[in-house]
Amino acid sequence: MTAALADIQARLSSFVVEDAAAPVDLIRAGAGTDAGERLAIYRDGYRLRLLEALGEDYPALKQFLGEEEFDRMGCAYIAAVRSRHYSIRWFGGRLGEFLEGDADWRERLGAAALARWEWALGKAADTSDATSIGKEILASIPPERWAGMLFSFHPSLGRIDVTWTAPAFRQVVESKAPTPPALAPLDSQVAWAIWRDGTKILYRSLTADEALALDAARAGATFGMLCETLAEIQGNGAARAAAGFLGAWVGCGWIVGVEA
Repeated sequence: MTAALADIQARLSSFVVEDAAAPVDLIRAGAGTDAGERLAIYRDGYRLRLLEALGEDYPALKQFLGEEEFDRMGCAYIAAVRSRHYSIRWFGGRLGEFLEGDADWRERLGAAALARWEWALGKAADTSDATSIGKEILASIPPERWAGMLFSFHPSLGRIDVTWTAPAFRQVVESKAPTPPALAPLDSQVAWAIWRDGTKILYRSLTADEALALDAARAGATFGMLCETLAEIQGNGAARAAAGFLGAWVGCGWIVGVEA
């Protein structure tokens, strides 16, 4: 009995998710509908829900492409990328990668960059909570131990390098403005940090030096190592620059722990 049920579930799942052959032998025909039509209701409903989820995750991309083109793109993504997670929330995680690699969509310049930006915002919203430290914690650490300080960062903190005006485009879409500005390429890459404060998603751009220091600190570099890295760029001002970055990170609520 258990094996039979498992087989039925597997065949239905393969039909709905993988486009396998319709298991018409499992379904009774209804009034005015045959077994194939009744099965199609589940398959089509599944895809419509996935398409709806993509629209919720990527509102700016939907506005950029237009509803008809977004739906066409979403159907192509659904056909190419199978949902493997129990939660529909994570289905859209590979959309940026898909848009960059698919022959039909990679020519829609800026679409992949906008998708990656929107997904980064969504990821920040879904992370766990953590309590940030205050500047008094840093003040309590003796100066001779600063070089060995290691930092733990808020789970929501993310880093992304942007080459299009995706942040401004998304911001205008969120404001409900009738006509957002054109999505355009930037003259050079800009580093951004994205994080969550309570229920609010925040983001700000970073200088190249700050992005370098932040990436190193998140990878496990000590404060002393940050100073050494920055010394190659800023010379004698490295320690002051590193301390300034650290103060800014604490002020933004990015640091949740210090080990010294």
